[in-house]
Amino acid sequence: MYPKSRRAQTVFLDLFFAVGFFLLLIGLVLITSINLKYKSEQNMIKDDLEREAILISDMLVQGPGYPSSWESNRSVVETFGLAGIDHQIQFSKLLAFKRITDSDYNKSKQILGIENEDFFVQMRYKNGTILATTGNLMPQGHVVNMKRAVVYNNNEALLVLAIWRAELE
Repeated sequence: MYPKSRRAQTVFLDLFFAVGFFLLLIGLVLITSINLKYKSEQNMIKDDLEREAILISDMLVQGPGYPSSWESNRSVVETFGLAGIDHQIQFSKLLAFKRITDSDYNKSKQILGIENEDFFVQMRYKNGTILATTGNLMPQGHVVNMKRAVVYNNNEALLVLAIWRAELE
């Protein structure tokens, strides 16, 4: 049998290990919950960007925009649309979209409804020949890419849209 002083030391040592284990467990739970919260926020941002990319690419490739002849008077454009007929891109609309975006990128963002995001659009033939490029060419942060099959000048082409939101520090 141990003397009383040894028993007190053993109880104290057991208590020390139990408290240490409990604090370690609490720390692991906190780190895990913070990590899960961060991942869920990242997923929400990605989901938002994917939804916006689908809406913008639909707007660009499925119709003429509003008003339908906005390319002849670029100051009245309310909605961009690059197609005369569904998925058939018109040269005049593509050129007008490029000119507006190149000259006033923020106006294009406003018309597209993405004031808090940035975008990049590229039109190219299936063989890789680039027809037009416009927007911010420096993606950073959370990026979502969307490719849409279209017809341009009676040839198969792709409209590539990248949309992103810069990470806040």
